[in-house]
Amino acid sequence: MKYIVSILLLSFSILIVLSCSADSPTEDESKEIYWYKSDSPILIEGCYIVPENTTLTIEAGTEIRFKSKSKKDFDYTEIKTGMLVIQGMIIAEGTEQDSIIFTKDDSVENWGAIVFEESADPNSILKYCKIQYCSEVEDYQYTILGAITFLAFSKANVENCNITDSYYGIQCNGYAEPNIIGCAISNCVNGIYSYLCRSNIRNCTIKNNGANGIYGYMSYLSLKNSIISNNGRDGIAIENGSYPDIINNVIEYNGYAGIDCYEECAPNIENNLIMNNLETGMLFNYYCLPNIVNNLIAGSIKGIHLANWSDANIINNTVTGNDFAFRLYGDCTPQIINTIVWDNIEVIDPLEDHYYYYNSNPILFSSLIQGDSLHYSITDQGDNIIGIDPLFIDDSLDFNLQSSSPCIESGFNDIVELPEFDLLGNPRIVGGLIDIGAYEYQGSR
Repeated sequence: MKYIVSILLLSFSILIVLSCSADSPTEDESKEIYWYKSDSPILIEGCYIVPENTTLTIEAGTEIRFKSKSKKDFDYTEIKTGMLVIQGMIIAEGTEQDSIIFTKDDSVENWGAIVFEESADPNSILKYCKIQYCSEVEDYQYTILGAITFLAFSKANVENCNITDSYYGIQCNGYAEPNIIGCAISNCVNGIYSYLCRSNIRNCTIKNNGANGIYGYMSYLSLKNSIISNNGRDGIAIENGSYPDIINNVIEYNGYAGIDCYEECAPNIENNLIMNNLETGMLFNYYCLPNIVNNLIAGSIKGIHLANWSDANIINNTVTGNDFAFRLYGDCTPQIINTIVWDNIEVIDPLEDHYYYYNSNPILFSSLIQGDSLHYSITDQGDNIIGIDPLFIDDSLDFNLQSSSPCIESGFNDIVELPEFDLLGNPRIVGGLIDIGAYEYQGSR
C-alpha cells in the first residue's frame, strides 16, 4: 500500500493522504488493507476504491477525513472531493466508546459519500461509526445522495452508526438489501431514502431531518422497533406500489403525517404508537390498501385519512384525542373492527360537506364509538357500543382499560388479521373473547 505523507504546519499533525489514482490497490497488490488508529487522521483526497476480492479493515478509533468541496465540484466524471467506494469488502468496527469517524477536512464545505456497489461483499460492516457532512455526487451510476449509498443489488450491514448533517442519511437503490440496525440518523434532508429496494431497519432513531424520516418508492421496507420523530414533513412517506411492514415503532411529532402513503401502497401497520403528528396520524391516497392493527393513533388534526379509492382494515386500534378520528373522501369503504373511537372532537371530518366527499361509507363492527348515534355515512354491522365511556386508566396518558371497561371481552375473534399480542406485547386474548382497542386487559375477568 502506497502512502503519501504530508505535514500540516499549523497543527503539526501527520496525515496519511490517499487518492483514487495513486493509492487504490490494483489486482496485483495485497488483498488486505489496514487503516489504524495510530495513523489518524487519514485524508482521502479523491475517490478511494476498495476493489473486488480486497478487504479494507479499519481499527476502532480511526479518524478518516475526506477532501471537501462545494457542490459544483461533485461530478464523478472529474471527481474533486473525497469519497469511498466499496467494490470488495469493508470491516469498520468501532466500539461504543471508540467510534470510527468519517468526516470532512474543511470547516465550511462537505465531502462525498461511502458507496457500496453491486460487487461489494454482503458481509461488509460499518459498526459504531460516526458519518457526517456528506453531500451529493453527480454523474455516477446513480446520483449519490446518501452519506451511505447502496447501489443496485448491493448488500451490507450498518450497525449502531450515527449519521448526521448530510444530504440524505442512507440512500438505497434498485434491489439493494441493506441491514440498518441500531442507527441514529438526524439533521439530514431525508433520513433514509429507498428506491425500489428492500431495507431492513431495526432499532433505529430517525429524527430532526428536514423533510422525511424515511422515504420509500416502490420499496419493500421492513421497519421495526424504531423511533421516527420530529421530522420536518412525514415520519414515513411511501409511494407507488410500496409494501412496507411498519411494526412496533414510535412515530411522533412529525411536521405533517406520521405515515403518508400515495398510490397503490399496501402497508402492514401493527403495534405502533402514532401520536402528536401535526396534520394526520396516517394518510392513504389513491388506491391504497393498508392493514392497520393494534395501534394507538392520537393527538393529530386527523387520526386516519383515507382518500380516492383507498380502503383499509382497521382492527383493534385506539383512536383518541384527535380533532377528527377520520377523514374520508373519494369512494373509500374502510372496515373498522374491534376499535375504540373516543374523545376526538368529531368522528368524521366535516369535509363531508365538500364536493370531493362522495361514496365513502365506513363499515363499523364490534367497536366502541363516541357520540349519541352513528354518523349517517357509517354502516352499522352490529355489536357496536355507542356513546359509552371505554374507561381508560387515564384519558390523556394511559389508554389501558380499567377492570370495569365495557370493552373487555366485547370484541370479535373470527378475523384473519387478529393479532397475537396487544400494543404492549401482552397476550391478545386473555379471556374467551378479544377486548376492543389496542390494549388487552390482563387482570382477572
